[in-house]
Amino acid sequence: LQGNPVVGSYKHYRKIILASMPTLKYLDDSPAFDKDKRYAQAFVRGGLEEERRERERVREEENAEREGHRAAFDAMVER
Repeated sequence: LQGNPVVGSYKHYRKIILASMPTLKYLDDSPAFDKDKRYAQAFVRGGLEEERRERERVREEENAEREGHRAAFDAMVER
């Protein structure tokens, strides 16, 4: 859709496209990451406030995953 004049007439077009096409891998030469799709779906569901909440959930999930990796590494080192 890059360069398409219609794109300019749609506010938040990338979010709308990502939310409506969950299997999309690339959009406008940019990867469509899973968390970007989650943010877009949240935006469509409830606007910027819901997107902010989703971003916080993703941040918490990523922190928990990092903490799990750190704990596993610490356990491995202790052996």
